[in-house]
Amino acid sequence: RYLRGGLVAKLLKSAYLYLGEKRVRSFSEFRLLLKLHNDGFPVPKPIAACYQKTAVACYQSAILVERLRDTEPLADRVGHLSLGQWRSLGITLRRFHDAGICHADLNCFNVLVREDGFYLIDFDKGEIKEKPKQDASWKTANLARLHRSLSRLNWRQAGAGDLESRWAALEEGYKEGFDGGGIKGHNDCQGNAG
Repeated sequence: RYLRGGLVAKLLKSAYLYLGEKRVRSFSEFRLLLKLHNDGFPVPKPIAACYQKTAVACYQSAILVERLRDTEPLADRVGHLSLGQWRSLGITLRRFHDAGICHADLNCFNVLVREDGFYLIDFDKGEIKEKPKQDASWKTANLARLHRSLSRLNWRQAGAGDLESRWAALEEGYKEGFDGGGIKGHNDCQGNAG
């Protein structure tokens, strides 16, 4: 079920403005996940999506996706990943970005770790950018969001060493195949199509 966050959640916990079936959040996420799954991206397969009008101009919605077995959130695995695995995560994220896929909430709880690789979940408000530029600001912002979420973890308690050496390995994997700069920034996916 889709739930709001922030201040609006105090008034409208799960209600959204209805602007037509095509713009229902669960349907948009379903379509995006189906395309990504069919194109071979590491995402859960969508199973069903629904919505219910709750008032003249409001609705609630939900999406059901396949359960990815034997996975844990990146946040729970930071102390167990090798530098090679961090590099592999960078390669995975680069694959999404090269295809123009912008995850609107890329954080350490929306990256799942499994023995065979990494999966991205929760594509609410995600989108595919048309003809993305190599240095598009949304890519930088996307990765900066992940970095911020990782920086909030207690790295000492997790026995993970330090974030910056792990992040450097991720950047190395991300940069593989092109000469790019660093990947920290401050914008959102909702910005320009860059």
